[in-house]
Amino acid sequence: MSSIGLSQYLLHQPILTLLLICHFLSDFHLQSQKIADRKDRDWRCLGIHLIGVALPLIFVTVFIPSI
Repeated sequence: MSSIGLSQYLLHQPILTLLLICHFLSDFHLQSQKIADRKDRDWRCLGIHLIGVALPLIFVTVFIPSI
């Protein structure tokens, strides 16, 4: 049984790769430090975070209906 690396797996799974990129960008680049610090204590900040993660994923699924 041959083992493949993560990069080869992601190359063969482009939809998963795209969704991981969306989640990474929304979690680390589109989220402010204030939201990141307060989302475990404040429901509004958690809601803003959830919307910020959901919107790019919804956007991708609308434009790629095969997902």
